[in-house]
Amino acid sequence: VSISGLFAVIASLGVSTVAGRLNRKWVLVGLTGLMGVSLVLVAAAPNFEVLMVGRALLGLCIGGFWALATSVIMRLVPAADVPRALALMYGGQAIAAAFAAPIGSYFGGLFGWREVFWALTPLVAANLVWHVAALPSLPARGQRGIGDMLDLLRRRYFLIGLIASMLSWGSAFTLFTYLRPFLEQVTGVGVVASDVGAMAASMVVSLFRRGTN
Repeated sequence: VSISGLFAVIASLGVSTVAGRLNRKWVLVGLTGLMGVSLVLVAAAPNFEVLMVGRALLGLCIGGFWALATSVIMRLVPAADVPRALALMYGGQAIAAAFAAPIGSYFGGLFGWREVFWALTPLVAANLVWHVAALPSLPARGQRGIGDMLDLLRRRYFLIGLIASMLSWGSAFTLFTYLRPFLEQVTGVGVVASDVGAMAASMVVSLFRRGTN
């Protein structure tokens, strides 16, 4: 988790500069292909070093995608539809973040973690084909350098938002990383029981909040 996060930060900060004047469609296609390579490396990893390389590549893909996603969406839809398109994108990400971890843990407990990664590879392959077929050409519009990024960091409101995002995502991934080992090793709760309990608890909280609104 840590190495993926580290390389995601590096990619998010440098992808615009490294991509330069490359067509953004092919940058996204390349990142999708790199994600497929990452999954294969992790699934087939013969040792810890190869596993870490696969996770590092995954971090590069995540950081690159999120650094480009908003600007690409703003070019794909009419200006009036940008808020709705961004809401759909971030809503989809939130749904994936909420369900991917428990579903992955559940199937990992049933079949093994390698099988889960192998099962994801055809999905990424289909996504790659979809990107090639569906995305229009997206030529680069100018080029940003490191200086532009440093200028942003000097703006107080941007820095506050950046820190808030770091705390929000950091707390979420800390929970994902350490909650399952705590439940299994300290409380003795199994994978299936913990996943079912988490889903039941979320439903109770949702019903409670709905009743108080």
